[in-house]
Amino acid sequence: MPRIKKGLDYYCFLTDTFHDLRIKRLRRKCRNNGLLVYFYLQTEAYRTMGYGVLLDAELVLDVAEYFYLTEEEVEKIIVICCNEELFNKRIFEQCHVLTSTELQERYADICYKLRRQEITIKPEHLLIEKPKAYVRNKPQAIGEEPVASTDAASPQTDMSFHCPSISTHMKRNEMKRNEMKPLPFIPSPENGKGMMTEEETPLMEEKEILPNPDTPCPHGEGRNYTGLVEALQRLHVEVEDINAILKLSNFGEIGDPVWQALYALNNAPAGTFRQPVKYIYSVIQKARRQKGGVPV
Repeated sequence: MPRIKKGLDYYCFLTDTFHDLRIKRLRRKCRNNGLLVYFYLQTEAYRTMGYGVLLDAELVLDVAEYFYLTEEEVEKIIVICCNEELFNKRIFEQCHVLTSTELQERYADICYKLRRQEITIKPEHLLIEKPKAYVRNKPQAIGEEPVASTDAASPQTDMSFHCPSISTHMKRNEMKRNEMKPLPFIPSPENGKGMMTEEETPLMEEKEILPNPDTPCPHGEGRNYTGLVEALQRLHVEVEDINAILKLSNFGEIGDPVWQALYALNNAPAGTFRQPVKYIYSVIQKARRQKGGVPV
């Protein structure tokens, strides 16, 4: 069974932190050492419990040694932090735990975004006023009696709640990728020959798309104008881009790099190319540069 991580690997730092009156008063009373100690303890709170940190003699000694302070100076700064309401004074005096409403709200919000299925806050440390949570997919507010669990390994002393699974966005992306079906047939990149069947071919907007020129193709074996237009329409390419690609490829000249791009788009896994038009342009540009032509 994998270990459930309680703490956080990162947390957000608000840009208006140094404009907070509590921070200003802390710096005025304790100078910069007060800020260093406070942010150190805040980081420890997110790293260990996630919403708070147990203050013991070992932690005080670690902070003192880290910033070359005395233990008395660290304890004085902590008391001032509590008096300035940067940490909850009641919980500190009763449980020797440094926490606050802001810490708990941010902890719960980050866990929700990380799609953690369980967030644990001990009842005696709880400061959040009934945020919405889920216990075994049943809506419940923190502070209410949790649903009885049949799992013997589940904690009994902690207030545990399950966050709703944040998979809606991922499911939508998966649906979009599934909707991007590959082309049933694309002319091969070697020569650009081939045609789609009538059932697979969407209606062509002949009035808006540039017509097939009557002039013969100077290079190769000719052009596959109809196959190129149909392939681009299957990719939902705008008419303006279709016309531009037609001109760049000499209206579907056989052997043109555009066929290599279409072949790659058709054979790539769904969702690989988010912007197929830009990919087509990039392939054509690269081929022009390799041949010493003028980049498009």
